[in-house]
Amino acid sequence: MMINNARHSYVCPNCHSALEFQTKQVVCQNCKNTFPIDEYIPDFLLTNQEDGGEKLKNRASRFDDLSKVYESSNWGGSPRIVVWLLTRKIRYKAGIGLDVACGTGVVARSMAKKINYVYGVDISMGMVQKAFDLSQKNTINNISFARCDSENLPFGDNFFDFVSCSGALHAFPNAEKALKEMQRVLKTGGVLTIMALLQKNIHSVIDPTKRELKKSSTDEEIIEFNKAHSSMENLDVKLHRFTLAELKMITKKIGFNNFKYLKLGSVLIFSVER
Repeated sequence: MMINNARHSYVCPNCHSALEFQTKQVVCQNCKNTFPIDEYIPDFLLTNQEDGGEKLKNRASRFDDLSKVYESSNWGGSPRIVVWLLTRKIRYKAGIGLDVACGTGVVARSMAKKINYVYGVDISMGMVQKAFDLSQKNTINNISFARCDSENLPFGDNFFDFVSCSGALHAFPNAEKALKEMQRVLKTGGVLTIMALLQKNIHSVIDPTKRELKKSSTDEEIIEFNKAHSSMENLDVKLHRFTLAELKMITKKIGFNNFKYLKLGSVLIFSVER
């Protein structure tokens, strides 16, 4: 299975030390933290954070409901143009890529066609489970998924040639800290691409609270849709809409360079290099 091929690349999200993979858990050989394995997916979500591990898990569970409908015809997932724009900056076919807040793996699966190996991570176990199932269904063998939060990635320094993050930066508790963590795992000269929301009214293609059911939806689809819609409306996350100047300032402060961007209405897709 894919986890067996990729397990040597994971490190402890707490101390970045080597891990020992056992049958149902992963053990850090340094700080002795243990992480469960849910089927083939390691769960690296730390529960001893200042934010409070349980609060983090409760927030993540809201996205579990969304995972069931995210790529359905009712919800739609990420528009194809966004996926293409996010992955077109991949330079090295032989490289390694990371998709942060990967959701059900829409961008990660596209990346897997252009680069040697891809890792997808998300705070929601429901999302990465769905992502794993879809990659298996599509017989994509160069991709692995794990659960973690954006501020504690289970990878070593200077590991990835390419990193992406789509439609999630505005929901991170600390966007600057998450960007610093993405920079840490990115190689010098590597590229980071982001899809972020600007300070405007969010169009229904992006805003999950404005989704509408199709008239042809089945009873089961209606139930799942309403659960996802309710979870998104009651999400315990303070969304932050960025300005272009703000994103330029933050990425420059962290140490990124060569800021390039494209506006699509209230959506900004930008790339930076380490």
